[in-house]
Amino acid sequence: MKIRVPNGRETPQYSNLSIIDSKFEEIILNLAYVEGDEIAPIAALVAKIALHPRNAKRLCRALDDALNAYEKKYGQIEDKPIH
Repeated sequence: MKIRVPNGRETPQYSNLSIIDSKFEEIILNLAYVEGDEIAPIAALVAKIALHPRNAKRLCRALDDALNAYEKKYGQIEDKPIH
């Protein structure tokens, strides 16, 4: 399959925060970039993606496979709790 990339979207958007919500018919991924300090952090939404639950499950499996391959190649990812 060819994927068309609209002008201005060639550069990846970095996200260090994800907020996930759901409705009966969709899973919504809000991806944001947080900057600033711990006292006054500011988050800017970089993408809002709505997925059918079936596609969200496929994405979850694909991410799991990608993370397993990453850890095999680069070592274990430390999973720190979020405060």
